[in-house]
Amino acid sequence: MKEHLRKVVQGRPEEAIALLRRRGVRVLHRFGDTLVVEGESVSDPTGEVECATRAVTVEPLAAVPAELRDEDLALLAHRLRLSEGYRRAKERRPDVGEDWDVIFHRM
Repeated sequence: MKEHLRKVVQGRPEEAIALLRRRGVRVLHRFGDTLVVEGESVSDPTGEVECATRAVTVEPLAAVPAELRDEDLALLAHRLRLSEGYRRAKERRPDVGEDWDVIFHRM
């Protein structure tokens, strides 16, 4: 399975997710306004997907400094989770409080 990132550039992430699903694209995860989607391309005959989202290019892992240790990455992730923006986004997600097994079975 190939995963790709798409950044929501117009409208709300929920609207972009619904649009992608209508186009047959499986949305695997959402990080704020960045979506992890399955597949290499999106069927977009009307151009709606390209107006709502843009493909995101991520530097290969090799571009991460070699001296960055696992502990450093864990600390950065921990700091992100403590940020106000992260907490607000997590509290507003549509499936807050639901069992993860139920959420995954809907995907």
